[in-house]
Amino acid sequence: MLALLAQVFAFHAAWGAPPRPPPPPPPAMLSPRRAVAEALWYCRDRGLACRPDGARLTRGNVWRVRLDVAGWRHRESDMVVDLDAWSGEILAVHGHPGWGRRWNHGRWDRD
Repeated sequence: MLALLAQVFAFHAAWGAPPRPPPPPPPAMLSPRRAVAEALWYCRDRGLACRPDGARLTRGNVWRVRLDVAGWRHRESDMVVDLDAWSGEILAVHGHPGWGRRWNHGRWDRD
């Protein structure tokens, strides 16, 4: 029995090492739809009601997504989210929206 196992092992060892797996495909750039989705997730994670206003690819492989922020407690404003086009990482956020009300002498005033 051991002789048979030794012969099988010698036969397989003669074939050589198994071939290497193919290299992984190169990473794909985010689509405009995915960039807008990432920006909306960022907005919703912060409790804001946002609508996409457009996305464009700028120099340096950065998606610049414009968002309209409109909500019940937030004043209407614009926000711009910059995302890395390859990883989807948020690089910068411009135009943080503020609260639509402010505390003025013991009561809330609308802006």
